[in-house]
Amino acid sequence: MKLVVVLALSLLVTLANAQGSYKKVCYFANWAYYRNGLGQYGVDKLDAFECTHLIYGFSVLDSVTYEMKVYDSWVDIDLGGYQTFTGLKKQNPNLKTLIALGGWNDSAFSTQYSELVSDPVKMANFVEKALAFVLEYNFDGLDFDWEYPADPGTPEDKENFITLLRLLRDAFKPHNLLLTIASSCSQKRAEMSYDIPALAEVLDFVNFMAYDIHGAWENQVDHHTPLYRRDYEEGFEAVLVAEAVDFWLESGMPSEKLIFGLPSYGRTWRLQDSTKTDLLSPAIGAGPLGPYTGQDGFISLYEIPFSNAITATLEGRPFDTSTPAPTPTLYPKTTQRPITCTSNGQYFADPADCNKYYRCVNGEVVTLYCETGLVFNSKDNVCDWPYNVPGCY
Repeated sequence: MKLVVVLALSLLVTLANAQGSYKKVCYFANWAYYRNGLGQYGVDKLDAFECTHLIYGFSVLDSVTYEMKVYDSWVDIDLGGYQTFTGLKKQNPNLKTLIALGGWNDSAFSTQYSELVSDPVKMANFVEKALAFVLEYNFDGLDFDWEYPADPGTPEDKENFITLLRLLRDAFKPHNLLLTIASSCSQKRAEMSYDIPALAEVLDFVNFMAYDIHGAWENQVDHHTPLYRRDYEEGFEAVLVAEAVDFWLESGMPSEKLIFGLPSYGRTWRLQDSTKTDLLSPAIGAGPLGPYTGQDGFISLYEIPFSNAITATLEGRPFDTSTPAPTPTLYPKTTQRPITCTSNGQYFADPADCNKYYRCVNGEVVTLYCETGLVFNSKDNVCDWPYNVPGCY
């Protein structure tokens, strides 16, 4: 068996900036606190200037009272997760911090959100308590992550969800609080779950989840953020990001309100045939869990340097972490170059190879390569077109 990783790099950014201010929205997952070793990540490690908006995931819906409640009181309250998170605004007064409600685990397999929006009394109480929750913990707004209205639930969820959001908008407006949602990127689900013109009216913006379209729950390898339709793909069964974006825009969502979400992680598979490594190759299950994230079929960006070691282990061969890569590769390897790491995350361009660059990761210098045709732009620390980088065109 062989491991294959399909990686998509990312941020959440506005699709267009012509009619609105630039937004770079980032989610923080509170369970990252429990990750192993170097993967452990608390609120104290967040950069107050990296994003324009930070969203704390997640709060959850109480299945008895139908009110917002703290998900992990130890991390969120006892260890000061909420307080430290919103306290980042002291460093960056322009930063907006939101609390997310729901998420996949809380809403995907339950009808409690459908039950909430079907009852005017429950909704009125929810809005009152949600406002109090946001104000008590000093958040700047609420990100409603219901996955998804009418699935599971009832067809009436689509209209009822708008009713709830309007109630929230009316309650939030006097306090200048933001109201956003996280939405599916499936056009089929959009037609089922979302009244897009109404969402455009009531929301500050929509966090468009253009990821996890494919994964180890399928029996073949595929990119989990496919942009365009392949020749043989037909109808709504094929979820394509570009077409979904067009659908939302054509349905009335202003481009400056559609925040395009991309994953900073990869999806992994075990291959049925180790000689077949292309997209759509047959797979027999999820790839092994990452050394830090500990989740089958999932590997975070910072675990990618370990992917060659994982593959080598599966194939029963040794892996040398200090040997420089002789040719461009998607898998970075440590190098012995005389570069001094003074801070975690530093980037350095290679003076002799425009395609090659280095990054400091936990005190070690890691060698990375841009994809074929791109070169490293040290001004923005990204892989860029050669004509944008002096001396590399």
